[in-house]
Amino acid sequence: NMWRIRFFLFGLFFYPLLAWTGEIETSFYRIHGEPYALKGKLTEIGIEHTACFGKCPAYSFIIRGVQGNGGFDYEGYANTERFGKFTGTVDLNALEVLVKAIQDYGFLKMEDEYTSNVTDHPSVFTMVIKGGKAKIIRNYANKGPEKLREIESLIDRLMLTAKWVRVKDKIDPPRKVSKTKK
Repeated sequence: NMWRIRFFLFGLFFYPLLAWTGEIETSFYRIHGEPYALKGKLTEIGIEHTACFGKCPAYSFIIRGVQGNGGFDYEGYANTERFGKFTGTVDLNALEVLVKAIQDYGFLKMEDEYTSNVTDHPSVFTMVIKGGKAKIIRNYANKGPEKLREIESLIDRLMLTAKWVRVKDKIDPPRKVSKTKK
C-alpha cells in the first residue's frame, strides 16, 4: 500500500531528526522518560507536504521548540520558495494559537488517515508529539475534516513570519594527495 510506504519514509525522516535535535528526544529521555515539566505537553509539531506529478510544493517543517524558543527544522524538496535545509524560530504568539487549536479541535482524537480514490494528489502528513507519543495524520487529496485543514494551515502560516537560517551542508574538504616519486 503506497500510503504505508510514505508513512514509513516520513517516519524515517522525522524520528532521526527529532533525535538529532537534542531538544526532547535524546537517549536520556528514551531511557528515563520525559522530564517532569514536559509530561503531557505538546513538544513537537510537524507537517510534510508530498509531491505530485504537477507543481505541488513538497517540504517538511518540524517545530521542535514548542515548549521553548519555537525552533524549527525545514527541508524543501520541490516547487518551494526555499529549496534545501533551513532552521530558525517561529513567532511564539502564533505558535501558541496553533497549540490551542490542536487541543481545542481534538487533533489527537482524529482518524489516522483521510483519503480518496482519486490519483495524483499530494498528501499532507501532520504530526504532533504529546507526552512522548506521536500522532501522525495523513490527509490525501485534502479529504480531512475542516478542523484538520485549519491546523495544517496554521502550521504553514508559521513559516510566513519565521526567522530563517540556511543550513550549510557539511562537506568534508578534499583530501590532499601527495605524489611520491619512485
